[in-house]
Amino acid sequence: MKSCLDCLRPITGDTFSEDELEAFCRMQPGVTLFNKGDHLIQEKEMDRTIFLQLSGKTIVTKSSQPDMVLGELMPGFVFGEVTFFKQGKRTANITAAEDTTALMIDPYALNELSEDLQIKLLTFLLPRITIRLGFYNKLLVELLRLEKENVGIGYEGNPLGVIDPIEEDYFDIFSEDEARSIVGLQPGPIDIRSGEYLSREGDSDGTMFLLLDGELRLEKTEMPGLALYTMGAGHMVNFGVLFKDDVRYGNFMAIGEVSGLRIHISQYQQLPSSVRLIMLRRIYINVIDRLKNYNLALLKLEHMKKNIWFGG
Repeated sequence: MKSCLDCLRPITGDTFSEDELEAFCRMQPGVTLFNKGDHLIQEKEMDRTIFLQLSGKTIVTKSSQPDMVLGELMPGFVFGEVTFFKQGKRTANITAAEDTTALMIDPYALNELSEDLQIKLLTFLLPRITIRLGFYNKLLVELLRLEKENVGIGYEGNPLGVIDPIEEDYFDIFSEDEARSIVGLQPGPIDIRSGEYLSREGDSDGTMFLLLDGELRLEKTEMPGLALYTMGAGHMVNFGVLFKDDVRYGNFMAIGEVSGLRIHISQYQQLPSSVRLIMLRRIYINVIDRLKNYNLALLKLEHMKKNIWFGG
C-alpha cells in the first residue's frame, strides 16, 4: 500500500498543505485499505464514519436486492455523510469491487483537528456530496416530463409538497455574541414578498441567503410551476459560493412573506472560526435532508418503482 500522503495527494491536489495532510494521516481510523469484497459500509449498521474514496472502485447495493447495483463509486466520491451528521442506521451496503483505499473520518477524530482545518476539510468535501443534488434535480425534471407525456399527469400548480422540518430559531445554536456577528453581516436583512424571486437560475452575485422566516420553493426554468423542493426557516440557500460554485441552479420563489439574511462570501469568511464551523455543519444537515426528500419524491414516480440510493 502507498504511504498515506501518496494516497491523499492525487485527490486533494494543492488544497491542503503538507502539515494539514499529515494531520489527516494521524487521524483514526484514517487512510485504510479495503480488499476486493470487503464492506466499507453495511446496511442497518450504527456507525458514524464518513469516507473519502481515494482509489479503487466500490459498489452500492441494498440487502433486499443484493444483486442490483445502485451505483459505482470512483476515487473522489464521498459517502457515509448521513449518519456522520445525523445519527442513525446505514441505508445501504458499500462494498469494494476491487482493492480500494479510503480516508475514514469519524466525528471524534474530526473534532481533534483545529477549527480552521475542520472548516477547510468540510468545505472540500461538501461539493462532492452536493453534486448529487444537481443530479437529482435533472433526474426528477426528466422523469416528471416522462410522466406527463406517457401517463398524462399534469404538473403545473401541483408541487410535490416535499418540505424539511422548520427550525424554531436558527440562532438558538449560537451565543448572543455569535448571533450578533451573523446578523451584522452585509448585505444584511431582506424581506421578499409572496411570489417574488430570491434568485433566478444562472444568477451569480457571491452571496448566500439564510432563510429565517417563511418558505422558499425551488423551480427549474424548463418546468415552471413545479416545486422541486420547498424549504423552511433555518436553510442556507446558494451556499455553492463556499466552494466557488456561484451560479444558481434554479429559481427560488417566496411562498408567502419571506425574511432572511443575505451574506456575501467575503463577509462570511471574516466570521470567527467557531461560528463558520457551526454554520457549515448546519448546511450539511440541510443537504442530507434534501437528499432524503428527493429520494422519497423520486420513489413516488412510476418510472422509479425500485430502490434508489441517496447517500451513505
